[in-house]
This record gives sequence, C-alpha cells and structure tokens, in this order.
Amino acid sequence: MWGGLVGILVVAWAAALWRFDVRERRLPAWLTLPAAAGALPWISLAGCAWAGLYLALGVARGGIGGGDIKLALSLGIAVAHVTGWPGVLAAVFLANVATLVAQAARWHWAGAGDPAPAHGPGMLAAAGSVLAWGMWGPHGI
Repeated sequence: MWGGLVGILVVAWAAALWRFDVRERRLPAWLTLPAAAGALPWISLAGCAWAGLYLALGVARGGIGGGDIKLALSLGIAVAHVTGWPGVLAAVFLANVATLVAQAARWHWAGAGDPAPAHGPGMLAAAGSVLAWGMWGPHGI
C-alpha cells in the first residue's frame, strides 16, 4: 500500500517540476529542496556525482541553474541507490541527449533564435527511465 502511495506522490512531484520548468524556465526550491533532503538517508558518492558535475559545469561555464543542481542531487541519489555508478552515468548522458533533441526540435519548428528548452524534463525522463530499467529490466526485481 505504501509503495503505491509513494509512487503516486513521486509521479505528481515530477509532473509539477516538469510543468513548472517548461512554463517558468526554473525549478523552484520548494519542490527541489524537500526531495534532496528526503534522499539524504541514501546518500553516496555515486549519488552526489550528478549534482557535483552540474555544480562544476555551472561554476566553470554557466548555463546550469541552481534548480538543476538541486534536482540532480535527489535524482542522482535515487538512481545510484537502485543502479549504482553505471545508472548515474547513463542518466546524466540521457538527460543531456533528451535536452539536445528537444533543442533540435525547437530549432526545426520555431527557428534558431528560439531559447534553449528547459533541462528539468530531460533530467526527470532520464532518471525515470534508468530507475525503471534498474528496477524492472532484465536484472531488476
């Protein structure tokens, strides 16, 4: 029973983040910080890698916001808990591929001057895909 309720809450949280990022072009702290805090009991080096990478890139090059970094922490911890390092690396890769595909689609339909797409939806889709594969894939539950 609790697993189903938690699943519904996680899906509702991800949908709210997705919609907020697409509409407002930012991920609000009131959605990202509680998730990061809730993930802390399962913290690991692999789990922090995604957020650490985004923090380093944000400092060095810009273009990555604090919301993306906070979201990467909770998603990274969850993915690492289920799949370890390979899953975290796959999620980071897939998130960036998803955003690049969204960018190419926007340029195709709206022109090259259109702003870059939100990155949060790509992060959520990638983490969800890797978690699903880790939990129910060939070697999962």
